[in-house]
Amino acid sequence: MQIQTLKIIGMNSEQCAETVATALKSIQGVTDVQVSLLRTKADVRFDEGQVNLQKLQEALARAGYGSDVAQEVDAGGCCGGCCS
Repeated sequence: MQIQTLKIIGMNSEQCAETVATALKSIQGVTDVQVSLLRTKADVRFDEGQVNLQKLQEALARAGYGSDVAQEVDAGGCCGGCCS
């Protein structure tokens, strides 16, 4: 299993977050999706033998959202807002 964090572009409401989660969960091989509206990110756990980044991004595009690989910052608890 692999976990990929995606930055979701255009997600600005709870309804959007639910749509993003539904789009990603509909992909065969995706086993878990955690969407954070506050972070505008989705953590996706999937079987890399069935799913790849392109499939995740295509599903999001069909649902009306852009996406990119999230750049996680680990600087002693820095979220990237005030110390990046």
